[in-house]
Amino acid sequence: MSNLFLLCRECHDRMPNTNIPEIFYEWARAQSWSRREDEKILDAMKAFGVEDAMAPDLEQVLESEDYKVWSEDRRGLHWPQSNYASISSRLTPATTLGLAVYYLRLVKNHPSGNEAKAAQESTPREVQSGYLELWPVSY
Repeated sequence: MSNLFLLCRECHDRMPNTNIPEIFYEWARAQSWSRREDEKILDAMKAFGVEDAMAPDLEQVLESEDYKVWSEDRRGLHWPQSNYASISSRLTPATTLGLAVYYLRLVKNHPSGNEAKAAQESTPREVQSGYLELWPVSY
């Protein structure tokens, strides 16, 4: 009984493994799910080169009906492989931010006023067909 403590899967894998309770409790008190989520969003922003000046434009894109229609069949839920998630799937910050940045780049660089049409015309055929790979990934 003295060794039981309720943790999410991610915290369980990250926690200090020690028989000195004070070390564990100090670590546990410092944990914050929202801080970890914020770090994931900041990591996605860094990956896509988002600067503070882009934030209002991204916010406008995320709220626009044209974007919502355009992105509907271009996003998918992530099924975690690490078993960290407390739910079976989720829409990741990288998906949301990546799509918004991609859309913003297409709209800003397209002279036509029809955002949805401009984005559709500028979307590579493999993305239009449902396979979402916005940027090549190298390992």
